[in-house]
Amino acid sequence: MDVNDLIKRPEQLAAFLSDLPYAAHTLDEAHQAALLAQADALRQRQPELKQRLAEKKAIARQFRDATEESRAGLKASMAQASQSLAALESDIKAQRQSLIEQLTVLVQPPEADAIAQFTPWPDDSAQPFTGEIKITTWDDPLWADWCLRQPQRSQYHHPDMGNVIQTAMGHQGPVLLAVEGGNVVGALPLVIQSSRLFGRFATSVPYFNYGGPLTHSKAVAQALIDAAKPLLAQHGLSHIEVRTTQPGLPYPCSEQKVSMLLPLPTTDDRLDQQLGAKVRAQANKAEEHRPVIRFGHSELLDDFYRVFAHNMRDLGTPVYGKDWFRTLLENEVFKAQLAVVYQGQRPVACGFLMGQGSVLEIPWASTLRRANPMNINMWMYRQILRHAIEQGYDWFDFGRSTRDAPTFQFKKQWGARPVQHYWYTLSAENQPAAETRPDSPKFKLMIAVWQRLPVWLTRVIGPPVIKHLP
Repeated sequence: MDVNDLIKRPEQLAAFLSDLPYAAHTLDEAHQAALLAQADALRQRQPELKQRLAEKKAIARQFRDATEESRAGLKASMAQASQSLAALESDIKAQRQSLIEQLTVLVQPPEADAIAQFTPWPDDSAQPFTGEIKITTWDDPLWADWCLRQPQRSQYHHPDMGNVIQTAMGHQGPVLLAVEGGNVVGALPLVIQSSRLFGRFATSVPYFNYGGPLTHSKAVAQALIDAAKPLLAQHGLSHIEVRTTQPGLPYPCSEQKVSMLLPLPTTDDRLDQQLGAKVRAQANKAEEHRPVIRFGHSELLDDFYRVFAHNMRDLGTPVYGKDWFRTLLENEVFKAQLAVVYQGQRPVACGFLMGQGSVLEIPWASTLRRANPMNINMWMYRQILRHAIEQGYDWFDFGRSTRDAPTFQFKKQWGARPVQHYWYTLSAENQPAAETRPDSPKFKLMIAVWQRLPVWLTRVIGPPVIKHLP
């Protein structure tokens, strides 16, 4: 969208301001009126500019027939006209530039830090936290009440998540509360996992992309993590992994992962324009195979899980149990829903969606290999993005990827932007944690073996294994 064209056309500018392309840019009536008034004032100065230009040209023409005696007067008039014109042009240019800058912000997609969850902490480490750290549980009403009032929390900080993890996975953990002046000012929720294969460790928060200290302060975050160190010995932990999108904490840190976030326009037509011809063509290619997508909840779980389990086997990754997804779906606070794509009445692709505030996230998605030549995966994501806009979401979170990996490139083509993850490790030796994620290169042989197992067997032995992975 050309900002200069908007300035020149009052009706087009008024329509643009009343229906901004991104819901994250909001203007009240007073702000809209102010921008319209600036554009109108700028347009009204154009006749004055034309008049000054005409006056200067008229003086220039007089030089052709001027005598030596009259040239001195003409030169003075020309200098005065030039000076007046330059001042007017400079004034108009500054006025135009100011308006262009204001409108450009509204035309461009917003940055991810417009979401409270990704807003950087202020660096207040020069003012250390002087309160106390209390250790409590996920079901403590003090933690729950405070957490639910924090706009910057992720949905994985939600107190109900502790109950979901305990119910479906059998794990519990403490919550550290930072209290100052009688008020909670920060918290660090943890989940402890233990197995013979992977050892005993804690994560904030496992299975998902986000967790870590919930606070507005880097000093409080550091105090919370420091206070967690005694838990290593108390609970026999090899390490504590703290998952954040906040940089600058003084602990060993992994920066391998990024989230890919796409700001959504207010209409699906605008999204079509935003995506470009190449992506549209790839998604539309699947139409010849007549795919159908359904959005729902537990009634789609069997079809979702059939695709998901098969794809996880193909990837060589243990699969979550069906009860894990059912537990999330049945808890209304997570706004979880399923998307299942059918081709010839058979499920071939699926996605698990979770919504909070202005963001719809897809933590898990799968497509059967036989459907890949049909571009079903591209088609499914296009339908999910349309669904996100229809549901009123401003952002779509494609989930985490390793930077420049194939999944990263897939998400990038949709216009998604990377948000860096900073996963800190707290350990007695102050060393990075041993790799426990199923896509780790050290599990290469195990992955190869797993890919040769029958799907039914992976559905039996996968859940007991994956529940001990973070």
